[in-house]
Amino acid sequence: MTIKLLPRRPPPLCDELLSSWLTRLAQANHCSTEELCGYLGLQRGRVPDRSSDLEQVCVDRLCAAVGRKRTEIAAMTLPNLSARSLNYLATHDFQTCTYCQEQTPDLVLRHWRFAWSTNCESCGRSLVSTCPHAGISKRMKARAVQGAKRLASAVVSGDQQSLHQFRQTSDLLRLWKLADADALISENQAQRTIVLAAIELGSKHPLLRTAYRVARNNRAARSLLRTFPRQSEALENLQSWARLHEYRYADQGAIGRRARTRGLGTTGLVPSERALHAARRAIEELGSNTDRHALLLRAQEIWQTEPLIRRSPKPVDIS
Repeated sequence: MTIKLLPRRPPPLCDELLSSWLTRLAQANHCSTEELCGYLGLQRGRVPDRSSDLEQVCVDRLCAAVGRKRTEIAAMTLPNLSARSLNYLATHDFQTCTYCQEQTPDLVLRHWRFAWSTNCESCGRSLVSTCPHAGISKRMKARAVQGAKRLASAVVSGDQQSLHQFRQTSDLLRLWKLADADALISENQAQRTIVLAAIELGSKHPLLRTAYRVARNNRAARSLLRTFPRQSEALENLQSWARLHEYRYADQGAIGRRARTRGLGTTGLVPSERALHAARRAIEELGSNTDRHALLLRAQEIWQTEPLIRRSPKPVDIS
């Protein structure tokens, strides 16, 4: 069958998604999207939005009908993700730019589907979630923006170590029931903001926030051991580090007041030999009458720099 050029072919906009352009092509030619997909030979009216989807369609037929090169069609699709990769790419519209859609109805740009996109690259305005949340603080939003930049930088540069850390951060939030598995591309703005902010916070203090959680919740510590069984040594060190710092947390504002009310001193966590050694050395050097804060700081220095008497545990980053 000889395919003919569509009579009306509005050009695709910069960074427009293929499904968005085909929808506009159908409107320009006074037919439904399903009818156009049938004419183009697309199975069941499914538009190939990912690069791998092009392998299942006759790209030559599609190019002949719309008057575009194969490379141009491929550039309008989304990249593929591996099965174990952090899910930062959505197959649905979880955010939009209201201004651009007012100018061009049914428009969808590729970068709107990426988890790190917070502003429209076309007009510079903020992207709007399909399920907005009005109770997000400015501080949380600012952290989320920085977390989005870190995520984008890691993906663009191919930093697998950072992406692995971000995935573990997402797993921890899911474990604590603070966010769903796909919260990064969720229509729920509150959950997405929490994950992006956690990425920023975890990048600056990878063990600090986790240690606080472990120190105040023994069940969370056991859950971590079940979730990451191969990193039990790192978690043991983390528990010891948390024990050294839990009273320091108790002196910090409202968090400290809640901690003292709940009695965090009886978490049931047992400090390791390395932590006890660091505490004894700090008391021997500074004296038992020294300010507790100074003792904690010195114990932390000893814990971080001096090896264990029997063996030195290998540092393992679980952030």
